[in-house]
Amino acid sequence: MADELRPVKGRKRVSSKGEPFAPSSGFDQAMANALAKTGWPPGVYRNVRVEFGVTVEVVNPGRIVEYQVKLVPGG
Repeated sequence: MADELRPVKGRKRVSSKGEPFAPSSGFDQAMANALAKTGWPPGVYRNVRVEFGVTVEVVNPGRIVEYQVKLVPGG
């Protein structure tokens, strides 16, 4: 069944207003976005690989402008 499942990406963009934003909140919201988009049939999926990433804007100081989570079904 894992061969039929596709990887899913979730994202959370951060406001450009420069307001403080906790990284854990960004990843939580990106994860919720990914889970909402899985489209996988109901069930328990083991060995799902979770990849976390960010897009960084380099200024002085730098800041994270987007959080990403990718869910890859296990085999």
